[in-house]
Amino acid sequence: MAEYTANYNLILPTDNEYYSVEDANNNAELIDSAIKANADGIEAAITEVETWAKGTFSNPNLLTNGDFQVWQRGESFTLQGAYGASKYTADRWLATTWDTGTIIVNKESDNSLYFSYDGNLRGQIKQVLEIENTLALHNKQVTASFEIEILSGNEQPAFALIQHEAPGTYYANALASNGINSTTSAVIGTPSQLAFMFTVHEPVSFRLKWVKLELGSAATPFVPRPYGEELALCKRYYQKISGFFRVYGYNVNTLYTHIPIPIQMRTSPTGSVIDTSACVVWSVNRVQQSGFTFPIGSSFPTFVTIDATKTSHGLTDGYLVISGYTLQLDAEIY
Repeated sequence: MAEYTANYNLILPTDNEYYSVEDANNNAELIDSAIKANADGIEAAITEVETWAKGTFSNPNLLTNGDFQVWQRGESFTLQGAYGASKYTADRWLATTWDTGTIIVNKESDNSLYFSYDGNLRGQIKQVLEIENTLALHNKQVTASFEIEILSGNEQPAFALIQHEAPGTYYANALASNGINSTTSAVIGTPSQLAFMFTVHEPVSFRLKWVKLELGSAATPFVPRPYGEELALCKRYYQKISGFFRVYGYNVNTLYTHIPIPIQMRTSPTGSVIDTSACVVWSVNRVQQSGFTFPIGSSFPTFVTIDATKTSHGLTDGYLVISGYTLQLDAEIY
């Protein structure tokens, strides 16, 4: 009597039996079925692990302030008028209008970004990546994902990865729908500028919850950075300074002050005192002086100088007092 294997129940002929094609075929069918079942199980397990990993692990976000935590310039902006007029709103997010239409950008109570446009040509909001941050992306795939709520209008906002490279500009365009969207595109060659942009062509309003750009062909979960880390990243491009600074030199009309920049900036910033009433000169015995102006002298990524100027001021020492974070330093990409 024939015996059978323990695992797959294959027929084991006895020593005194002749070879049976039927038994061999039955064994082959059992082996084939077992191999196929094992392969299907392995494939299902791999798919399950991949799905789990995509939902558990997250690639770094190549965008800064992707969930709009940081609003150093304010929390409400209106942009209107000239063709090509631009204004930074939430840190690192540049709004541009291409007609006389009005763009409104506000910070919502949940930190999301509200955007509305009432023109009929083109309104945009985008983030331009620093060129040094794009070098590792050349000729690779990147995936953009975001969560949007379309509030009004008949048009779906378009989103695009813009690549400026001679001889032309490449766009990876798609239309956004309510909820979470994602798209994958290749970074072609070595673009001189890479930006992620939302564009509308007629009156529309929407709310952005978060935006992410990552290396690879899969969208992984958005994980917000701690606020302090996000703020520090934003200050590479824009920051405001207050403080109490000792005069380091003088002449008959000028007091020279050195202002350290707490976080090194992307490049030498453009500086301005946005509220001159919050910038004053004190004598060494802390008597406030009047009649000074406060032009920026030198500018470097790690410090600026302010040349407090007044004709025949009569001082040989003193302090520059900046309150209300009124010294504005801008090293953004326009």
